[in-house]
Amino acid sequence: MQEIKSCTYTFTDESIEYQDDEKTYKVKWSVFKPSLILEDNILLFIKGSESASFMLNKEEIGEQNFLEVCEILKEKIEPV
Repeated sequence: MQEIKSCTYTFTDESIEYQDDEKTYKVKWSVFKPSLILEDNILLFIKGSESASFMLNKEEIGEQNFLEVCEILKEKIEPV
C-alpha cells in the first residue's frame, strides 16, 4: 500500500509553489500551458510536457479551495 504524503500548494503572483516532506518546487506561471479542468480535477501542464505536472482534486482540497484555485488560474493562465 502506498503512503499518502502531505503536501502544500502556495499560489503567488509570480508562481505556484509545491512542497512535501521530500521536495519543493517553484514554477513561474509563464511556463504553464492552458489549464484543463476534467471532472473534479485541475490538471496543470508545463509547456513542452505531455503529462500533467500538477493535479488538484476537488475532494482532496475541498470545494471552496477548488473554486478559489479555478479563479486564480483564470487570472494566471488560460483554461482549455
